[in-house]
Amino acid sequence: MGGFLHSFLKLKYYKKSRDFFTTFLYFQLGALFNSFKFLQDNSIVELVHIKSELLDKCRITIMNFS
Repeated sequence: MGGFLHSFLKLKYYKKSRDFFTTFLYFQLGALFNSFKFLQDNSIVELVHIKSELLDKCRITIMNFS
């Protein structure tokens, strides 16, 4: 009887932890999807901004070595 109760409680705990894991996984996937959607919407603006920052840093570095 004790073994059955132990197995039952273990299964119940596993189900709760699995539900938590599934919820957490869906939350992470949703956040990932939203970040990709944000990048897709703003990709051109972000790339131009990153490119200009990198060019500025390269110019400063080249000036320092000259």
